[in-house]
Amino acid sequence: MAVRASVFEELGPFQPWKRAADSELVHRLASQRPDLRLAYRHSMVMTHMEFVSSRARIRRLSLYSQTNSKISTFKELGLIDRFGIVRQMLRQARRPR
Repeated sequence: MAVRASVFEELGPFQPWKRAADSELVHRLASQRPDLRLAYRHSMVMTHMEFVSSRARIRRLSLYSQTNSKISTFKELGLIDRFGIVRQMLRQARRPR
């Protein structure tokens, strides 16, 4: 995630949370400055080193759920969507790099 310094100057810093402070900032940005553009670049690759295994990822879901509940505009994914994400993660893990 890359954020211009001017965005932090206007909206304030990340929340001092263990997890999901970036999500909160994106939600805050979308609600307070809908005129600004969020962009996704397919060429950017991020590997969360703490999530090198499915087991580690599953352990963190509880912590993320607790933190995300603090974001008023956040909506939890349903079971079908969560299953789709896990399926996609497994497919990506099988791809040669």
